[in-house]
Amino acid sequence: NYSTKSMRVPGGMKPIEDAIERLSKCHAEHISQYGYGNEERLTGAHETCDINTFRSGTADRGASIRIPLPVQLKGYGYLEDRRP
Repeated sequence: NYSTKSMRVPGGMKPIEDAIERLSKCHAEHISQYGYGNEERLTGAHETCDINTFRSGTADRGASIRIPLPVQLKGYGYLEDRRP
């Protein structure tokens, strides 16, 4: 789970969305830093995107970055990076 102060106050969805956009642009670089064998784990078959796909969504357990439903409903909170 990840948040900044601006994400945890009313109006925090904008900073959350901005962070997700920045993360999406560096997905391949981030995956390369997670170690060896991730291509065997990140197949897309078990509640995760495949290793080459970046996806975000609310309450989406298969997304790379998930916004929990209570966060979306409140409009602020945190994001979950579900990658290794």
